Amino acid sequence: LINQASATKQLAARKLQAVTTISIIAMLGLNTIRIYDFIINPYNQGLPLYATFILLLFLLGIWQLGRSGKTTLSAWLLIITYALPTMFCFYQWGADLPAAILMTVLIMMLAGIFLGLKSALVVAIAFASSMIVFSYLQVNQLIALDSNWRQQSHQLADTLAYILIIGIIFLLAAIIVRENKKALAKADQAAQ
Repeated sequence: LINQASATKQLAARKLQAVTTISIIAMLGLNTIRIYDFIINPYNQGLPLYATFILLLFLLGIWQLGRSGKTTLSAWLLIITYALPTMFCFYQWGADLPAAILMTVLIMMLAGIFLGLKSALVVAIAFASSMIVFSYLQVNQLIALDSNWRQQSHQLADTLAYILIIGIIFLLAAIIVRENKKALAKADQAAQ
């Protein structure tokens, strides 16, 4: 039983390392997109390049922390690292910004995979509440809403960012499916 708990903890640590590595690669991609954005449009008002660079540094720190065996702390920090820019997007550009909504789905999946269903529910309630509060404040003009993105033509950089987020969500779903198949195979072996 002790060996099984140790193996489960090691598996969780490996999954967290894999997700953090994927996140680092995605953040490098996002930084490339942001640099491209600034080259073709220096007045672009998206997430500032320094913010995406700081997020990349945070992810590298989380990766290192996860290697040292602090899986739960690393998981929470990973969720916070994704949640902060998402909340900023809700605040700055509105609770209906497509990339922020996709990020919310990703964050809930991360919480569910690494921290359990109760934590995923807490994260879901926190984001739903935030979306309601930000929407109310913005509709009633209690905080400023930058809605310029609604009048601009769709940009390739936006599509690439969506694809990155969807790719990470897909990889997380693939991890879940693979784990379920392994668990079912072990259950079949145990039953036989």
